[in-house]
Amino acid sequence: MLVGMFALVALAVPGLVLLFRPIFGGSTVTAPPSTKDHAVRDGAALTVLEERYARGEIDREQFLNQRAALTDRGA
Repeated sequence: MLVGMFALVALAVPGLVLLFRPIFGGSTVTAPPSTKDHAVRDGAALTVLEERYARGEIDREQFLNQRAALTDRGA
């Protein structure tokens, strides 16, 4: 009888967890980053690039090549 009760509890607990998990917000799935998120990151990268050029860390050719790569268009 004790073994039967243990088996019942062993099956009931995982079943209840699976039943109530979606209700109480367990394991949420996040959406992939949107195009806007990429634009924000690219904008930040472009700002860093412009700052490096302004400080003289990179020359004009490097700046134009890297800017073209970040913006997916020609200089």
